Amino acid sequence: MSIKSNHLSLKVCGIIAVGVFVVLIILAKVFHHSSSSPISTNNAAPTVKRLNDNSTGDSANETLQTLIAQNNQLKATQEQQKSQQDKLQADLQNQLQTSENNSQQEISSLQTTLSTMTNKLNQLVNNDNKKSAPSEKNAQPKNSFVWIQDQSGINQSGTASSTQGNSDSDGASNGVNNDSSGLSSVKSVASQLLSPANNSASSFSHSGLSTSGDKPAPTPYMTIPENATLTDAIAMQPLIGRIPRNGVVTDPRSFKFVVEAKNIAANGVMIPANLKGAVGRAVCKGDLLASSVTCNVVSLTFVFPDGRISTTNVTGDNDSLGTISDQYGNPQIKGILVSNATLYLLGIAATSGVQAYGNALSSAQTLTQSSMGAGVPSSITQIVGNSNTYAAGQALGGAAQATQQWWQERVQSSYDFVYVPSFDPRNNKQLRLNIDITKEIDIDYDQSARKVSYGNAPLSQLVQKLD
Repeated sequence: MSIKSNHLSLKVCGIIAVGVFVVLIILAKVFHHSSSSPISTNNAAPTVKRLNDNSTGDSANETLQTLIAQNNQLKATQEQQKSQQDKLQADLQNQLQTSENNSQQEISSLQTTLSTMTNKLNQLVNNDNKKSAPSEKNAQPKNSFVWIQDQSGINQSGTASSTQGNSDSDGASNGVNNDSSGLSSVKSVASQLLSPANNSASSFSHSGLSTSGDKPAPTPYMTIPENATLTDAIAMQPLIGRIPRNGVVTDPRSFKFVVEAKNIAANGVMIPANLKGAVGRAVCKGDLLASSVTCNVVSLTFVFPDGRISTTNVTGDNDSLGTISDQYGNPQIKGILVSNATLYLLGIAATSGVQAYGNALSSAQTLTQSSMGAGVPSSITQIVGNSNTYAAGQALGGAAQATQQWWQERVQSSYDFVYVPSFDPRNNKQLRLNIDITKEIDIDYDQSARKVSYGNAPLSQLVQKLD
């Protein structure tokens, strides 16, 4: 923009100079014509006088020569400036071309590096998929359940072997699982940089490096059929059944349980023992008169040896995967009734009695007369007794009424419930339950499912590992 402005200024200056030069030439011709004509002799003197009348005393020819010299100098200056501008423009074009060449080289180098990283990642993922696929030989984990408290005599050595087995099954060198979210992020960035156009088919899922275009179908792994029984499940939390109000349980309480190894399908067929360690959740409601709870299973989670998670949930509020019963098959599990009915009734009785006493005390000091005037009944109440006693009775009744209202608002959110402890009081061991399955549960191995642990290392270390 500045270069165009300079060119325009130079053109304007040149036009002005040429115009001045032309005017001077015309004046010179006029002066010469006047001096050579005899008729205009009388007018020549003033003209010469005007041309010679300047501060320097130069003649017209000298003034013309000075202007011509200045015009030549101005043209030389303009040519010099134009030459400098052309040189600056050429230098700028050279610098832009050099910068563009350097940028292209850097982008090409970065794309080559990212392409190498992507190829290495593909090799690592292929190796991990081969190792993580379940087989008949390694699909039976031993003692895969890790318990927090040692109250039920669970084999601690089995726990240790489970931890080691899970660690070995991950198969990632130096404790870093190749199928990690960090590597997934690196590969995603690499793919986007290598493919400037939007390629939705190469987008990677959050749980693995498989593309969304060819997501593998889940592999059937185990089925818990309807009417199966999971025996000797361990209650991890106490069972709390809230007493329904008007047939509705508000905010029902849930508890978790752990499945054991001995589980019956039907016809003497046992469910695979590696179901041991699966964790389920059930919600309960209480029975006020029987002091017992009934519970329904709403969720079951199974974790594969490589850490993949399979969870089955109910689809509606009234849906259920199964029911809970005690070791003897009783679905009404006896517990302890916890109720605040006594305290609530005492509070209501006390405030109601005080209110009634206050109203009676004030009414005793009044006299009410009823009459029938023009067919319309009317009554007049007058204080005939002690006015102080009347006022005290009114105040006592009003205070009792306000207290009763406050008490009812506070106890409105309270509830009665039946409590079943998580240990058997008869032998002080953890409570054992039976799970009666009422809806088929399919456990499938999904390679795109989330894992419990990815063994993530810092992203900088993962990039260095690729180098």
